[in-house]
Amino acid sequence: MLLDIKNIDVLYDDFQVIWDVSINVNKAEMVAILGPNGSGKSTVLNTISNLVST
Repeated sequence: MLLDIKNIDVLYDDFQVIWDVSINVNKAEMVAILGPNGSGKSTVLNTISNLVST
């Protein structure tokens, strides 16, 4: 498995913006994160990249 993320929760101050997100990516897989504006796609990717602390 190339990426195994379990139970991401992200808060900005006291405001929770991401609840219990898990992602598994295996070798030779392509994964997309889809959703409308403001749904947390960038926050999830920034958290995985350690740009936002959890």
